[in-house]
Amino acid sequence: MTSYFVNIGIFSSAALLLVATISKSMLIMFIALILAVITQTLYRKKYPRKNKSFRELLDERSEKR
Repeated sequence: MTSYFVNIGIFSSAALLLVATISKSMLIMFIALILAVITQTLYRKKYPRKNKSFRELLDERSEKR
């Protein structure tokens, strides 16, 4: 269900940004950028980044073999 909201948020913010660029409307551009930030925040809450060091990646790779 969250993936639908993320996809709709990304699509609508991109469409609003395109419309704002064509019509040169700063208000629509601000709304598009705020929607993009909110969508990214929701996405990162659902799928947090998994930062790993190069050493951890090598250790995982050697454990799989």
